[in-house]
Amino acid sequence: TLFSSVILPLHTVQGKISPTEPAIGLFHKELVQCVSAFVDKQPALVSSACQFLIKFWPTQWDGNSPKEVLFLHELEALLDHEDFANVIDDELVLQ
Repeated sequence: TLFSSVILPLHTVQGKISPTEPAIGLFHKELVQCVSAFVDKQPALVSSACQFLIKFWPTQWDGNSPKEVLFLHELEALLDHEDFANVIDDELVLQ
Protein backbone atom coordinates (compact mmCIF):
# COMPACT_ATOMS: atom_id res chain seq x y z
CA THR A 1 0.00 0.00 0.00
CA LEU A 2 1.00 3.62 -0.37
CA PHE A 3 1.17 3.99 3.39
CA SER A 4 3.59 1.13 4.02
CA SER A 5 5.65 1.36 0.84
CA VAL A 6 6.05 5.14 0.49
CA ILE A 7 4.90 7.15 3.52
CA LEU A 8 6.44 5.12 6.36
CA PRO A 9 9.84 4.64 4.64
CA LEU A 10 10.25 8.43 4.58
CA HIS A 11 11.13 8.07 8.28
CA THR A 12 14.36 6.29 7.34
CA VAL A 13 16.03 9.33 5.76
CA GLN A 14 19.60 9.48 7.03
CA GLY A 15 21.94 12.38 7.63
CA LYS A 16 21.85 15.79 9.21
CA ILE A 17 21.56 19.27 7.77
CA SER A 18 23.40 20.65 10.81
CA PRO A 19 24.91 19.12 13.94
CA THR A 20 21.59 19.55 15.75
CA GLU A 21 19.02 19.00 12.99
CA PRO A 22 18.39 15.69 11.23
CA ALA A 23 17.51 15.73 7.53
CA ILE A 24 14.05 14.39 8.33
CA GLY A 25 13.47 17.62 10.25
CA LEU A 26 13.01 19.40 6.94
CA PHE A 27 9.70 17.63 6.32
CA HIS A 28 8.82 15.82 9.55
CA LYS A 29 5.89 18.08 10.45
CA GLU A 30 4.26 17.42 7.07
CA LEU A 31 5.08 13.71 7.33
CA VAL A 32 3.32 13.50 10.70
CA GLN A 33 0.31 15.29 9.24
CA CYS A 34 0.25 12.79 6.37
CA VAL A 35 0.53 9.80 8.71
CA SER A 36 -2.24 11.27 10.86
CA ALA A 37 -4.49 11.68 7.83
CA PHE A 38 -4.02 8.01 6.93
CA VAL A 39 -4.67 6.96 10.53
CA ASP A 40 -7.80 9.12 10.64
CA LYS A 41 -9.15 7.23 7.63
CA GLN A 42 -7.92 3.79 8.76
CA PRO A 43 -7.35 3.63 12.55
CA ALA A 44 -5.85 0.14 12.27
CA LEU A 45 -2.75 1.78 10.73
CA VAL A 46 -1.76 3.13 14.16
CA SER A 47 -0.20 -0.20 15.02
CA SER A 48 1.78 -0.40 11.76
CA ALA A 49 3.06 3.14 12.16
CA CYS A 50 4.18 2.58 15.77
CA GLN A 51 5.88 -0.69 14.87
CA PHE A 52 7.70 0.97 11.97
CA LEU A 53 8.96 3.84 14.15
CA ILE A 54 10.23 1.41 16.76
CA LYS A 55 11.87 -0.82 14.15
CA PHE A 56 13.77 2.12 12.64
CA TRP A 57 14.50 3.96 15.88
CA PRO A 58 17.85 5.78 15.72
CA THR A 59 20.52 3.78 17.53
CA GLN A 60 23.10 5.17 19.90
CA TRP A 61 25.61 4.78 17.10
CA ASP A 62 23.60 7.19 14.95
CA GLY A 63 24.15 9.86 17.56
CA ASN A 64 20.90 11.40 16.43
CA SER A 65 19.06 12.58 19.54
CA PRO A 66 17.11 15.23 17.60
CA LYS A 67 15.68 12.49 15.38
CA GLU A 68 14.73 10.53 18.49
CA VAL A 69 12.86 13.58 19.77
CA LEU A 70 10.96 13.85 16.48
CA PHE A 71 10.06 10.16 16.67
CA LEU A 72 8.93 10.55 20.30
CA HIS A 73 6.62 13.41 19.36
CA GLU A 74 5.19 11.36 16.52
CA LEU A 75 4.66 8.31 18.73
CA GLU A 76 2.91 10.52 21.27
CA ALA A 77 0.60 11.85 18.55
CA LEU A 78 -0.16 8.32 17.37
CA LEU A 79 -0.81 7.03 20.88
CA ASP A 80 -3.05 10.01 21.60
CA HIS A 81 -5.13 9.18 18.53
CA GLU A 82 -8.76 8.84 19.51
CA ASP A 83 -9.17 5.33 18.07
CA PHE A 84 -5.89 3.93 19.40
CA ALA A 85 -7.46 2.19 22.41
CA ASN A 86 -10.09 0.54 20.20
CA VAL A 87 -7.46 -0.70 17.74
CA ILE A 88 -5.33 -2.19 20.53
CA ASP A 89 -8.38 -3.85 22.11
CA ASP A 90 -9.36 -5.33 18.74
CA GLU A 91 -5.83 -6.67 18.16
CA LEU A 92 -5.71 -8.25 21.62
CA VAL A 93 -9.06 -9.94 21.05
CA LEU A 94 -7.85 -11.36 17.73
CA GLN A 95 -4.74 -12.92 19.31
